[in-house]
Amino acid sequence: SDYRGQVAVSVSGAPCLNWLRANASEVAEYGDRAGLGDHNFCRHPHGFACAWCHVAPDARHPSRTTACCDIGQPDPFWCRTDLA
Repeated sequence: SDYRGQVAVSVSGAPCLNWLRANASEVAEYGDRAGLGDHNFCRHPHGFACAWCHVAPDARHPSRTTACCDIGQPDPFWCRTDLA
């Protein structure tokens, strides 16, 4: 998609990780056209239903590595704050 804003936190408040450090191969494949690079802003690559970013797993979500971001658009059910 074309989201190029500066939101850098998931809907649950987890800080976004740097795209290049989190998944360099993804940046190499989708970088320019998806706005990925050496930053931690939320983006909308791969046709996901929401803008998202890489996040660190935590105690509540030990296997989570990505999460949706609130960029001011309605999120689908699976991107709600209580599920993210």
